[in-house]
Amino acid sequence: MRTKAKRVHDNKGENKAKLDDAETPGRTHKGWDAGAASNECVAAWQKRLREFSDVIDDAADALTKAMDKQISEDYSVYSRMRKAADWMEHS
Repeated sequence: MRTKAKRVHDNKGENKAKLDDAETPGRTHKGWDAGAASNECVAAWQKRLREFSDVIDDAADALTKAMDKQISEDYSVYSRMRKAADWMEHS
């Protein structure tokens, strides 16, 4: 998830050139009206997708931190159980 979000944010997706310039293909295809407004629309959507990728990246960071905490707590519980089991085995 983080990799895909980063790719969106860095604007390294496939067909980038086609998306950045909606006006040029609009001139070459009959019936496809595209111009400067289309380019502005593409730029706005790309900006919004980058904002979403930032949210995804933040969520991935929070999830990683929560998982690390859970694993640490699980290990702590395991250690206490192991210590109690050792005490019982040697009593």
